[in-house]
Amino acid sequence: MKPLAGLIAGMLLGSAPEISAALASPEFLLAVFLAAADSLIGGICAGLDRKFSDAVLFTGFLVNVLFAAALVGLGKFFGVEICWLALLIFGLRIFKNLTTLKNWLERKYLS
Repeated sequence: MKPLAGLIAGMLLGSAPEISAALASPEFLLAVFLAAADSLIGGICAGLDRKFSDAVLFTGFLVNVLFAAALVGLGKFFGVEICWLALLIFGLRIFKNLTTLKNWLERKYLS
């Protein structure tokens, strides 16, 4: 039932031209992609450290994506290029998680 509700909600959102045109801008797509990548890499690192939780991954993903979209949306509203801030924030978090992943791999395979 939940997948069907998600499909219907996605179809309704996609059919609204004002919303879909605004969300298709490169700034929104970049910020949302980085937020999703940050959540994905963070989930992989948590899984390797045996601290993974489905609920934390889902809520973290949802909050990251909404935060990134809101940040870019506020920037567009006020006429400020805030998407660079989202790029910096999520980029730093991604590199931190990649460093954690690299350290875990080094401990596992080079020790």
